[in-house]
Amino acid sequence: GKVNWDSTIPLCSFDKVITNAIGIVQEIDLMSYDLQIDLADLAPLFGIYIKTIVLVNNKSLTGNLAIFRTCTGLEKLYVGRTLITGNVSELSSATALEHIFLNITAVTGDLSAFTNHKLKGLGLSETRVQGDIALIAGQSELTYLGLDRTLVSGNIENLKRMRGALRILINDSACEGDIYILQALKKLVVFGAENTGINGDISVMKYCTDLTQLYLANCHAISGDIKFIGNCKKIQNVDMANTSVTGDIFSLKDLKNLSVLTLQGCDVTGDTSSLPRTTIKMGSPIRILCTK
Repeated sequence: GKVNWDSTIPLCSFDKVITNAIGIVQEIDLMSYDLQIDLADLAPLFGIYIKTIVLVNNKSLTGNLAIFRTCTGLEKLYVGRTLITGNVSELSSATALEHIFLNITAVTGDLSAFTNHKLKGLGLSETRVQGDIALIAGQSELTYLGLDRTLVSGNIENLKRMRGALRILINDSACEGDIYILQALKKLVVFGAENTGINGDISVMKYCTDLTQLYLANCHAISGDIKFIGNCKKIQNVDMANTSVTGDIFSLKDLKNLSVLTLQGCDVTGDTSSLPRTTIKMGSPIRILCTK
């Protein structure tokens, strides 16, 4: 229900509100709190000294990003899965921000809003944000980048400076370029680029030894021998449906962590029974060929 912030009660007495020794709010964490209010109702908590705002998964929370303009000391902003709107340019002056998560909101704007930030995490998945990925090419400290199902475009060559990246998701965007840039991203754990214009040979996977999830479905210009996935000893989930990948599935027999392998539309052959405890999806329509 609606929260009543009674000004006669010290803010430090409210659950999930952290203040410093003199009562100045520095952190608010109301994740999944079923807030049915507007950001304006939380305005007494926002100020130049607040460092962390967590409002994720409050699906009835409304408001505009403009309310965060004055939060110049803000370092972490998590407001995904809400009804919040506004243009991301409202955050351009909050240059102390290192973690921004606006996933699954109706926010709009351009990636140029973040050119003056030094980001470690940027989540814009399922928003209306646009712009060329080159605009964030200088974000070398990013560990998480979520641009899937956005209007973002550009060449993934611009990601190569993000050498500490752990998760990169650009599924269903207008991004393109050669997958060979993954040789520079050796710490990657998750890479998703389904339904994009990326291309290249999966031999680059020999550099991705920490990868656990790989999503390249419907990237028709992705090619190469599936044996190179065998270098990813930690891999759990692979979807390369409708790519030009070929080879013998037996080459993946040593992938002990592999749980789902999706290869519809690929010219991959071999004995599936050699794979350990793996669900394999091949053919059209999907057929489960092996589930041990």
